[in-house]
Amino acid sequence: MLKKTIITLITLNGIINADMAPRNHHIIDNGTYITNISKYPKYQFLECIYAPGDIYVGCSKIKDNQLLDRGYKLDSFWIVAIKKITFEEFGGIDDHSSELSQEIVRNLVRKERKKHPMGLLYFYDNTNLGKTHDYMDNKYSITAEKYYYEINKMSDSNITLQLKKRVVFFDDDTNKTIDF
Repeated sequence: MLKKTIITLITLNGIINADMAPRNHHIIDNGTYITNISKYPKYQFLECIYAPGDIYVGCSKIKDNQLLDRGYKLDSFWIVAIKKITFEEFGGIDDHSSELSQEIVRNLVRKERKKHPMGLLYFYDNTNLGKTHDYMDNKYSITAEKYYYEINKMSDSNITLQLKKRVVFFDDDTNKTIDF
């Protein structure tokens, strides 16, 4: 019993400390947006989140200039483009909370993820895209950053994104825009 208690306390301590900023740092908020989804009217774009162990968390539709929701920092984050006709044949997705539509989309994405067919394109984030927060040294007065991407290319089974603009916000309520 004591051994289980100690293991539980160690595990909880690691989880609790995992979201704390390191010494002499502060947490900044990040936001990520895709600005040109409307240029691809034949596709439905989804942001899909998988927890460690390939456990499906959920998918939701993405629109132009909508803040992406990456989920928790250990989750896998996918952007999926499905031809709208295929998406509608599978029943689509009404909203993020609909269990039935989530199940349909989960099955479609899981099935199609295995074989990468034409009509289903992916951007898998193994970088910081969609990251909701970061750590910043206290000597910098940055409070938030927003990243604006455009879809640069869609081919075979891949979506290529290009960073177009970064907006940095400071604690004196000013901001700086950096174009790429």
